[in-house]
Amino acid sequence: MSLLSRSLRARQILVLIKQDIARALQGSHGQLFFIFFGIFWFWILWKFSGGVANSLSDQNSVEEVWLINLVFSWFFESDPKVLFSDHPATLSLYYLFAITTMPMFVLVAASNQTAGDIGSQYLRFLIPRCTRIEVFVARFVGATVIVSASYFVITLAAAVMSFMIDNNAPLIQVVTYTLQITLSILAYSLPFIAMMALCSACVGSAGLSALAGGSVYSIVAVIASFSSLRWPEVGELINYLLPSMTKSMLLSLNLADLVQACFVALAFVVLYGGAGWLVFSRRDI
Repeated sequence: MSLLSRSLRARQILVLIKQDIARALQGSHGQLFFIFFGIFWFWILWKFSGGVANSLSDQNSVEEVWLINLVFSWFFESDPKVLFSDHPATLSLYYLFAITTMPMFVLVAASNQTAGDIGSQYLRFLIPRCTRIEVFVARFVGATVIVSASYFVITLAAAVMSFMIDNNAPLIQVVTYTLQITLSILAYSLPFIAMMALCSACVGSAGLSALAGGSVYSIVAVIASFSSLRWPEVGELINYLLPSMTKSMLLSLNLADLVQACFVALAFVVLYGGAGWLVFSRRDI
């Protein structure tokens, strides 16, 4: 009987995940995300197709890309030349842009996990058919699938472009680097999705959830930045509250740092996801 109930529970979660994906594809909120996400990355990859990334691996063309190097210095602690000289340049440039802009897209894509169920009172329909924990887990997994699939498509497009335009980039190196980037993007996105699970459980609107998540993230990031100027230790402690603290570890492209970043991401998922579940489990329906 226990095994049967677990089977039914897994089946219910799978049904809810499929429903969440269908809701994202058919609903205005999900379609809005896909449209802006697609337009943004189409424009970025179109710019990359001119071979600007190869200029970053050329030691003699610093003057031509001084603005890009200036921007990189804001979020990349070491010399970005190392990244571009040791890996396919176009994929490296895509990876840096993906990591940097990911919070903006994930905060929108993952904002409607349980907020829609609460705001529309659809939760009253779901509760007699499945438990709250099933709803919460399924919405989180559904948001993870949507975000991961979106970035996988763009990463695949960047990999194909890198193989075509990068100088002397072996196919096996491009494939290996693409897999590493895909895992890194997944690890980086999970804490943000968990944070939005908390925001989504606190409000009954996807729009308010995205606004709350973006506002809290921006305010804490600004406080951490200003604190680091006067009190570096305090600023570092505040940074530990942000899901983006794994960014430097992931950008190092070191296997040990990648494993460490995955454990840190898991800790954030437990922290934010646990807080979100506590709020969601006590919401009135």
